Amino acid sequence: MTQLKQMSGDEFVTKLLAGERDFRRIKLEKGYDVSAHERYKELRHKLCQPIDDLKENPINLIQADLSYLHAPELNLPYTKAAGAKLLCADFHGSTFDEANFSAANLSANLSYSNLQGTYFRNANLNGANLFAANLVGSFLTFANLSYANLSCANLYEASLGSSNCDGTNFERADLSNADLERIKNLSNARRLSNVHFLNTKISREDIAVCKKALKERKSLIYESFWDTLNR
Repeated sequence: MTQLKQMSGDEFVTKLLAGERDFRRIKLEKGYDVSAHERYKELRHKLCQPIDDLKENPINLIQADLSYLHAPELNLPYTKAAGAKLLCADFHGSTFDEANFSAANLSANLSYSNLQGTYFRNANLNGANLFAANLVGSFLTFANLSYANLSCANLYEASLGSSNCDGTNFERADLSNADLERIKNLSNARRLSNVHFLNTKISREDIAVCKKALKERKSLIYESFWDTLNR
């Protein structure tokens, strides 16, 4: 197993400001707070422009360990972070559109984050905070979403096939046009009665689960979804 390269938080910020993108297999100083750095505002500004540079030359965090990092409201689209360890990290309000977190440990705070088209295949999101996250078109297939907080999250056209939703909180989540086929433990998910279902794809065995949830709802039930269930 390749040994990780130790890196201090200050060195990490300095390298980002200098335009460095390759942070593969680093082990960052535990508990570092990027927002406390004197050049935090400068870093946020730099990462916001130009976007094309990050698309062509994305930040590479493959198999890096950034556990307990506090780095809110950063613009990090297209980040490559397959197999990364981000345990208990705080990225609330950040942007990771079209990033790749495949097989990453993301038991982290991603509330209010932009995660459109982001890849989470086989990622561990156990207990992750995704409150009000923008997950439009994201790929969560085979992800572990057990006990994750997806309340108020926008999962329009997201793919959740074969993901584990044991204990997942879906209160007021938007699952319109989402793919939930072969999802695991949907019957153990929480607050399904407040979920927005519209043209949602589900497996036949989960039809009863969704019907029960919709019957408990006091607000309007979309007729088109009922048509989908009765096909």
